[in-house]
Amino acid sequence: MITRNRIVTVAVVAALALALEPARTASAQPAAAELTFKKARALLKEGKIAEACDAFAQSQHLDPQLGTEYNLGLCWDKLGKTASAWLALREVAQRDTNPARKAHAAARASELEPMLVKASLAIARVLPGLVITSNGDDITKLAGVEFPIDPGSYQIVARAPGHRDYTTTIVAVGAGTTIAIEIPPLAELPEAPAVTPLPPQARTSERPAPMATAPRSGHRKTIGIVTASAGGVAIAAGVLAGVFARAKWNAAQALCGAQVTCASEADYTSAQHQVDAARLRGNLATGLVALGVAAAGVGVVLWVTAPHAHQEQRAAWRVAPTTDGRSFAVALDGRF
Repeated sequence: MITRNRIVTVAVVAALALALEPARTASAQPAAAELTFKKARALLKEGKIAEACDAFAQSQHLDPQLGTEYNLGLCWDKLGKTASAWLALREVAQRDTNPARKAHAAARASELEPMLVKASLAIARVLPGLVITSNGDDITKLAGVEFPIDPGSYQIVARAPGHRDYTTTIVAVGAGTTIAIEIPPLAELPEAPAVTPLPPQARTSERPAPMATAPRSGHRKTIGIVTASAGGVAIAAGVLAGVFARAKWNAAQALCGAQVTCASEADYTSAQHQVDAARLRGNLATGLVALGVAAAGVGVVLWVTAPHAHQEQRAAWRVAPTTDGRSFAVALDGRF
């Protein structure tokens, strides 16, 4: 028996488990970051610089640490991403409390600064909703200032509502150079032509849409054949369900006799299961056979009453199943 105290205990345990789940997830991140950091160091020893930098960046994302940022900056330096390396090492030089690491980061950042490639963004006409991206990163707020970028190719895209996109590509090369990114005035999109409403005379003189006609003779015969075939399948399934119902009833009688009077509680329980299964399958068999007979009858009617090709298709027909919860019927109305 489940007592009230047991219910309360289970509820308290479930609540504690839900409350501790975020804590477990948060505590797992530093462990994952440490494993990723070790993987990055191993990749670096193997000479896989790009993979090592990606691993250091992932570790820093999981658990930001100045030591990880320091290694990431040095890795980017080896990869030739001078701007990324300079930004990371400068951050370490400003915030790190490790004297040796802080000094080395500051020295290397000073060496990288004159080697930086910079970009300057100029916008000819500022528009409402204007967004400028560089390889997908939003740089709109950098307009009017110089900012460091890593050597490489960048696709610049400018977008504004109601205007055509402007796209250009820049290539950042040359230590100490500045690349100009100039966004010209965006061309306006043409306005959509106004829709002129029809005069009242034209609206009232429109012809009504033609009513749907009954399906052609060939279509009705095909539907009749398919419906009758489906009815046959339902009848066969109903007969099969009846066979299974009879088998269950025989099994119950074998346990407890024709009157299902059992000598033991175990036999009675087993016999009751068999009787319930027999009753369920019997009801299913009755329903399937009734549905199959109705469908087969409808299919025959559709096939027999299908008009010939030369007859005018003037009438529509409708088939609708009906039930009151205890019996099933199919209603067929219309003119054929």
